[in-house]
Amino acid sequence: MCSNYYQRSLRRQPDHQRRPSRTNNPRKRQDFDPWGEWKVCIFFALPWMIPLGILIILGPPDGFNPEFRVHSAALQYPHINATGSSSELTATWDLTLLAKNPNHKWDIDCDSLQALLFYRPSGYQHIRERPQEHKEKEKELVVLAATSLVPFALSKRNQRGISFKLPMLSAYVANDVVKEISDGNTTTLSLRFGLKLSVWSRYRAQLMSDQKTPVPRFASYFCDRIQVRVSSDNNHINDTGNLKIITKAHQSTACDISNVMFD
Repeated sequence: MCSNYYQRSLRRQPDHQRRPSRTNNPRKRQDFDPWGEWKVCIFFALPWMIPLGILIILGPPDGFNPEFRVHSAALQYPHINATGSSSELTATWDLTLLAKNPNHKWDIDCDSLQALLFYRPSGYQHIRERPQEHKEKEKELVVLAATSLVPFALSKRNQRGISFKLPMLSAYVANDVVKEISDGNTTTLSLRFGLKLSVWSRYRAQLMSDQKTPVPRFASYFCDRIQVRVSSDNNHINDTGNLKIITKAHQSTACDISNVMFD
């Protein structure tokens, strides 16, 4: 009833005395500018958007680290010089790594890769069993040889082989290992030798082939218990210079990542 009375009173009032509503107020419609409100929002948000965009573009990507496997390991031309309880071993290691990029969006540039061949003395536990004590266990390792590899690139979802040689000159090893090498006991040898990889890599987006992330990512890998073949010639290399297919007795060894950090 009150609403009906109010409507009747409005009809009795002249047009110039009526209070304009929000919907039929021409002044309000004329002053309202939605684009002006957007400009104000952009003005206040721009100082925050620019640093955030720079951080997203130049910051390290949320990508996966490259994966590595020891495809093959051969001990060539071993020469043994026995001296008491230990012996000097001179030989050449012929190694092939398999590197894989597991990312769907990022290419990986491995700017630096260092390989270190180590020997584990008797009684040393497998590194994978106690990963929290990597640094302490590294002190127990006996380094036999080390080298730096040529930088390479990995496109997304791609893999490649990396072959290299590690000369080992008069390295001290235990006599029981020397006997295993002399007897060609590769099953026991695989429990004593390993490879450590130190990799510095950068990521590159597909749309920006010339732009790399400015902060390199460092990661170390342990390829423990690698399968070793002992050979006195190059019979594991075919006529084209490529490695023959590895038999089941010498399967590839996965490398476990142990440390990731940004320089």
